Amino acid sequence: MRNSFKTITSAFFKLCIILLVTISASCENETFTSIDQSNEIKTGVNVKMLTVSADGNPYTTNLMAGQHHIAGTITVTSDGVNAYVTYKTNCSSDEGEGDSSSFKSTNTNGSWTLKATHLYVGTCEDMPMTKKGNPKIGKFPYKTEHFGGVNEYTYTIPLSDIGECFCLAAHAEVDCGECTEDNNDDDTDNPPTATLKSNDDGNNYCGEETAWATGDGFPGNSWAMYTEICLENDDDTDDDGGLGDDNGPS
Repeated sequence: MRNSFKTITSAFFKLCIILLVTISASCENETFTSIDQSNEIKTGVNVKMLTVSADGNPYTTNLMAGQHHIAGTITVTSDGVNAYVTYKTNCSSDEGEGDSSSFKSTNTNGSWTLKATHLYVGTCEDMPMTKKGNPKIGKFPYKTEHFGGVNEYTYTIPLSDIGECFCLAAHAEVDCGECTEDNNDDDTDNPPTATLKSNDDGNNYCGEETAWATGDGFPGNSWAMYTEICLENDDDTDDDGGLGDDNGPS
């Protein structure tokens, strides 16, 4: 009788161990599933509408440098055939507040130049991201090094490549420097010169910053941003200048 009781007790103990292991594994799987789902960018929540028209009615947002400085704008237009994404930096040293000796700390606008641009425009599902939900900038399909610095640059993207609704993530490496007419020439054989602002001692102190077009935050731990955009027809657009009534987003 005593041996039978020991056998039953041992079996019950083993069963409890098996149940605990099973429950623990189930909880772990649920946790991993939750993490994976949280790393997906949200779509259909904060959609921006872009009007397709001959005059290119734009969608515009700020280009933020180092999270705190408005370095310029990102403007998106469409003529029904292509989407055009234009980076344009602020070009007036008189914008904002503060004198030249405290330019970086007090002037939120100022003068900035583009050193490099990286752009993703495509389906939201194909946005290149790490497992932690941060964008893979090196995998963005559109990228340019702007030797010497430029103040404006435009990418042309065929609408046939991106569809009626798409995600846009515009990244740039910017530097605060004087804007000149030559800075708008992106001819790498004769690159323009960007003059850095300097303090009273003549030392350059305006360093490079990372910049992103303002939008929704990626699910990772960076401050990178993206925007979901859908095309809509201008009621005045004719058959030759737009997508047509049957092709516009509902």
